[in-house]
Amino acid sequence: MPPFAPPLSPSHRPEPPSGALRAIEWFLPEVPSDRVMRLRARLFVVLSFLVTANMVLFAALHTLHHVPDSDGTNIAVMLGIAALNASFPFLMRARVGLPVLSVGFVLVLQLGVIVLACYDLGMASGAVFWLVVTPLAAAFLGGARLGWAAAGISVAGGLGMVAATTLGWTFPTSLPPDKAGLHHLLSFLCCTGSVAALAALYEGPMVSSLRQLADQLHATNDQLERELVERRRAQAQAEAASRAKDVLLSNMSHEFRTPLAAILGVSDLLMSEVEGPQRDFLREIDANAHRLRTTLDGMLDLTWAESAGAEVMRRPLDVLAVAETVVQAHQAEAAGKGLAIEAHGDAACAFSDPDLLVRVLAALVDNAVRFTEVGHVTVAVWDVGSEVLVEVADTGIGMPDAFVARATTPFQQASQGDARTHEGAGLGLTVAARLVDLLGGTMHITSAPGRGTTVHLHLPAATTTRVGASGDGEATRSLPMVGMVSAS
Repeated sequence: MPPFAPPLSPSHRPEPPSGALRAIEWFLPEVPSDRVMRLRARLFVVLSFLVTANMVLFAALHTLHHVPDSDGTNIAVMLGIAALNASFPFLMRARVGLPVLSVGFVLVLQLGVIVLACYDLGMASGAVFWLVVTPLAAAFLGGARLGWAAAGISVAGGLGMVAATTLGWTFPTSLPPDKAGLHHLLSFLCCTGSVAALAALYEGPMVSSLRQLADQLHATNDQLERELVERRRAQAQAEAASRAKDVLLSNMSHEFRTPLAAILGVSDLLMSEVEGPQRDFLREIDANAHRLRTTLDGMLDLTWAESAGAEVMRRPLDVLAVAETVVQAHQAEAAGKGLAIEAHGDAACAFSDPDLLVRVLAALVDNAVRFTEVGHVTVAVWDVGSEVLVEVADTGIGMPDAFVARATTPFQQASQGDARTHEGAGLGLTVAARLVDLLGGTMHITSAPGRGTTVHLHLPAATTTRVGASGDGEATRSLPMVGMVSAS
């Protein structure tokens, strides 16, 4: 059994001793970090020497005042109790456990006091006061169990002496009648002083410690309440800012869309009527207008996908047919860069939203075409049972591993700032990932610099159960009005 309990917490570090505490703690092999055990150890040292002093004092008084026919047994018992109690602090210094020493202290004191009472008037002896003090000291030193055990011994000793008196037993006396009252008073005062020592050495510091802990707890609670109020205020501000952002992006996207549609319409009309350098200028205007519309479509898609009211209309869907439609829409752009583009695979049926799936594939194919200069772009569809696997692969510039992990973060590109090698706002993969989440699927990316990128989509297959549960697949939802191709 270890001499002391382990530390309770860093807040219970022992304070540096001062004054008489240094002398008391010299008997402690190590100062316990547990505040309660530290107080118990100090109390044990003080009580041991206090009992020793009391027993030596009363042994001296009995030597001076004893009756002539006394055999001196009570004096010997007092000196024995004093010697044993004086040894207890040194045994603690030698690392004997405090629980063991506390039990020894209680047994030596109680049994010794009972013997003293039997040699000096029984229950009328001044030593009986110690039978009251000892259980209290035992409770402070060793806890409730030791206190109850000591109380049981005291009660048993007292009942034994009362029973002996009732049966006619006459207890001897070692003091003359004129001195017995003085000894009785001194014994009472010593026991009262011991109780006062218990209060001063144990209860006082404990109450002070509890008061300090209560103050700390109140201060901590106040701080937590302030932080909670601040967090709620910050959360409300963040939610308001997010709503304002959504409204702003939606309004600005629609405000830009109308003039862009006019610019695109006029440029298409003029290109059919002019030739030469003017046609090249119009082609540049048309390309940049398409680029701006693509960016706005991506922002609107992202805003809608992240809004709380986004709804999805799922129904059985031929994924390969959707992929072929998207590939056909990008055929001219790919041919202009000399790229081969195709869709192939199984005629797999997914349980999905056709409009959203078109936007996902359009964003991924647009990204693949934009970041591929040589080679091909392919969209493969596979029926793998409970899922439909779609892979959009290219032979483009690829991405380093460090960027793949944040590729779906809005406005991210592998090349940034002046080092950018390709156009775009960095929304294509972000929009695709958000929409795939709404469709109940998953998306992950594999890529390597110079070896291209493959985006893997896992969509729920259209099982009989899903089709039956979905009815005819009709539902009402709010969807932003964008073009089919929504990419970065």
